[in-house]
Amino acid sequence: MFRKIELWVLLLVLLLGLLATLVFGMLVHRIDRGSRIAGPLTPAIQTMVSAPDLLRKAWRDAIDPGRDFRARENRFGDESGFHFGYAPGTRPDSPFLLLNRFDAARVRSVSELVDLNRQETVARWVYDVDPIWEKSRFDRSVFDLSRDFNSTRFAGIHAFLTEEGDIIVNGMSTPLLRFGPCGDLLWEQPEVAFHHAIERDEEGTFWVPGHDSADNGKIGSEPVMRDLVMRVAGDGTILYRKAVADILLENGLGHLIWGNGPLQPDPLHLNDIEPVRSDGPHWRKGDVFLSLRNRSLVLLYRPQTGKILWQRSGDDAWWHQHDVSIIDDHRIAVFDNRSRAIMSGLLASERSRLVIVDLDDDSARPLYPEAFESLDLHTHQQGRGLVLPDGRAMVEETESGRLVVFDAAGKVDWSYINRGPDGTLYLLNWSRLVPRDIAEKALAARAARCPGATP
Repeated sequence: MFRKIELWVLLLVLLLGLLATLVFGMLVHRIDRGSRIAGPLTPAIQTMVSAPDLLRKAWRDAIDPGRDFRARENRFGDESGFHFGYAPGTRPDSPFLLLNRFDAARVRSVSELVDLNRQETVARWVYDVDPIWEKSRFDRSVFDLSRDFNSTRFAGIHAFLTEEGDIIVNGMSTPLLRFGPCGDLLWEQPEVAFHHAIERDEEGTFWVPGHDSADNGKIGSEPVMRDLVMRVAGDGTILYRKAVADILLENGLGHLIWGNGPLQPDPLHLNDIEPVRSDGPHWRKGDVFLSLRNRSLVLLYRPQTGKILWQRSGDDAWWHQHDVSIIDDHRIAVFDNRSRAIMSGLLASERSRLVIVDLDDDSARPLYPEAFESLDLHTHQQGRGLVLPDGRAMVEETESGRLVVFDAAGKVDWSYINRGPDGTLYLLNWSRLVPRDIAEKALAARAARCPGATP
């Protein structure tokens, strides 16, 4: 019934199969590192290799769609939602909060505008991005948006609310998006993958980290993450684009790229661009602070001249920091994750800190260390820290799902914990305070353009 096969034929087939597997593996390895060694067959090979991962992610999304946004630890007992240390209506001058978070009930990331005086949510934006990705011109060799950043996996990171009631947001390596007050898409900027913080300068333009496509994402000949300093106009036009690696090389700091052991896929990790909005003794309007997590480096850069004016790293002031914010004309605040690098990523080995740096004497001191210790405040990655003009401070434990505001004496003024209906903690997505006058203008625009809109 079955024909006999000569042993040498079987061995030859096995040998050829082994050689084909080795060649295919070599191609996949080179393609994964950014090479197009297979020429026109490269996209087909990429599709073939990604198919199992696509199926795995689709299955995971179907059975556990909120998994990627679940907090690392289930902390804080059964505490949930807001806890205010003052009565509603007693803070008429307080700002609003744009609470960016994963909403487990909706299985979506949302941005909610909260009136901190009335202590109630007055507007909400829910990010359903699947129809946008279907029409996007984004380079899919960077990421497959429909697979990696669909509506259940899109993180509405550091959403910014304008006076017109519009929302500008990215999904942590997606196109930059601007939505109207009714949730309609106004524009998409798909030229690079935008990520992390969104900051507006005094001219109304936005500074947002980005990184290049697979073909251009190289430092020298190495296909690694090439972070970009991006400035984007309110209509989505790119006004400025500069690779962080080029900034370092042009300022004699190439050792920060090439002199730190074997080059890793994400050697710098730009996570914040803080624009300087007024002149001071150490900076001028138009300068920007850059935070490079994977070098524990904060630097002050002048785009007009291409010069680095100030830098700090390597002295134990912070480890793997996020979020630089300007306090006054000579001080900045840096959110210090205090995370150690381990083989599997980053681990917060100590409490996170909010470090105040005085450029007059280059001193660095943690703010409210006892309060951070007593609250066991830490987040392995991400995180935000802001010192307010009245001496209060807001800290977001992004990966723990907790937001805390301290008064000027270091006592908790109010807090929020992002716990889902199932009792699980979920991530925050870089929340921000919105000045009352801007929030009220945004709400008026929303009421005028979206009659009948509910929070």
